[in-house]
Amino acid sequence: QVFGGTSNTAVRRFGELGTGDGQLRFPTGVAIDGEGTLWISEDVNARLSSWSREGEFLGTLTEVDGEALQDPQRVEYLPFLDALAILDGPFVRIKALGEGIDQTWELLDEGSTSTLAGLCVTDYDDLIVVVDGNEVTNGSDGHRLIKLDPNGEQIGGFGSWGNGEMQFFRPVDCAVNDGGELYVADALNH
Repeated sequence: QVFGGTSNTAVRRFGELGTGDGQLRFPTGVAIDGEGTLWISEDVNARLSSWSREGEFLGTLTEVDGEALQDPQRVEYLPFLDALAILDGPFVRIKALGEGIDQTWELLDEGSTSTLAGLCVTDYDDLIVVVDGNEVTNGSDGHRLIKLDPNGEQIGGFGSWGNGEMQFFRPVDCAVNDGGELYVADALNH
């Protein structure tokens, strides 16, 4: 649904339930690229669908870097790369919209019980990826944040399972304000 700027009223709706062109099934993320195209990640349909501002269906994206999307949970536009970052299972997939190169970054080890849950961009063109432990108890590689540079190299990170300072219990998403402060939605840590 699209809502008006200050009026908080529904302006229009688009897409209908389904798996075909112009249909959506379990949308899990949304981003707007530099050209104003709306991208919606669809977990069940294993794709991203693209839409105009007016709600006209433009097409689908089902693979990145030669690999089929499996479980696209979130999508974020990266203006410094003119690309989309897609959380897809243990991978961050980078889909170039301009002249860049598609990339796939694997962030979790095979067999990990953790999932990539959210992402956000800092003022310094770094990407923060939220790793949800996805377990009620401490997971060996979950409940943390990973900081990546524009080339996908890990340049930092922090967090562990718990309810203390610098600890998380099911982190699911993040945002960065214009002052550079990082906000983390931590589902079971109030």
